[in-house]
Amino acid sequence: MVDVLIYGMESIPGAKPPFSEEHQLNAMSKALDLLRVSDVDKISFDTLTYEFKGNEPLDNPAILRVGVFEMERAEKAPPLVPPTSKQIINQTLRTNAYHSEVNRVVNNLRAFVYCYVSSGLAAAENEKENVELLGPDYGLILDSVGALNSPVKEELMSALRHVKSDSSTDWALAALGCRNVVLQLGKSLLITNSEVYKSSLLEKDITLKGNAEKNRLSAYINEQYEIATDDKTKDKLGEAFGLVESIYDDGSRGKGRVRRQQAQELVINTFRMVDLLADVTGLAPLSYPPED
Repeated sequence: MVDVLIYGMESIPGAKPPFSEEHQLNAMSKALDLLRVSDVDKISFDTLTYEFKGNEPLDNPAILRVGVFEMERAEKAPPLVPPTSKQIINQTLRTNAYHSEVNRVVNNLRAFVYCYVSSGLAAAENEKENVELLGPDYGLILDSVGALNSPVKEELMSALRHVKSDSSTDWALAALGCRNVVLQLGKSLLITNSEVYKSSLLEKDITLKGNAEKNRLSAYINEQYEIATDDKTKDKLGEAFGLVESIYDDGSRGKGRVRRQQAQELVINTFRMVDLLADVTGLAPLSYPPED
């Protein structure tokens, strides 16, 4: 719609008529609604009570073809006729009404542009804040926002808030928060009474007994990996498996001193890990050994 308003339908860069696609027709319709001018030909000295109707478009809405900068030239006000008193009055009324309509349309355009630019500015400022919060790798988190629809949403949001702080104590809390995401997922996703799991990805046995939530999550991913039938799914699970190991180990540093960059990388990796698992497994719990 903005392109229609700026260039007119005949001059939009990269667009050629006929304009038949749904988004093009919607843009034309919205632009026409915004630029609609009342029919001033009905105004006369004898019908001063005439009410403008904004739903009556001009017969030739040239504005849609040439753009707003050609508006007054596209639809000129009717010229004055030879001087008879009623004709002059009628023509003056119509001319004034036309230019009043033009002013109304211009004001509507100003309001539209103000709202459009304001929303764009607000979005840009929000993006800037996110980049400042999470560094140049913010785009990676943007691709992993599905993680916020997971059961560990609160833990992820808490880690984000701590990273935003200027306090090294909060950065340490962000690291521990990422580690806690691993622990919570391990506790909820693998249902088992087994004490040991033979991991094909680690090529060794890992304990599932006691406080072994990280191992339980690793076992969960390993089981999903064994079930997967295509390479793309296996690649995602393999990446998630590696992230679990690094998030747990690096997150444990939150018990001591953590730099802000380390906390940022942990948050990015944790979002990525949760998003990968949500995409592949739906974060649905799994029983081990499998139930018959």
